[in-house]
Amino acid sequence: MSTLSLFFFNLLPLPYLDGEMLLRSFLDILFLKKDDFPYDLDQLELGGTSEDTRVYRKLADGVVTSMLRMSTCLTIACIVLSLLNILLQP
Repeated sequence: MSTLSLFFFNLLPLPYLDGEMLLRSFLDILFLKKDDFPYDLDQLELGGTSEDTRVYRKLADGVVTSMLRMSTCLTIACIVLSLLNILLQP
């Protein structure tokens, strides 16, 4: 049971856990077209990036950052509320 609990806890989008990479992968699957490769190889060889790639990465990074902050705040709130519940019980 503890292994299963750690497995699901690891999938939460918290910093330094695997959930962050899982969230980035889901965003890539959702927002990229099947034929679309997120990088323009010609631009990469020349040292630049395409505008679409930068816009997509900026949007994806913003979503991931906000999800990480929200899940971190919720996790901390759950811990604090559970500790208050333990301390305030008669």
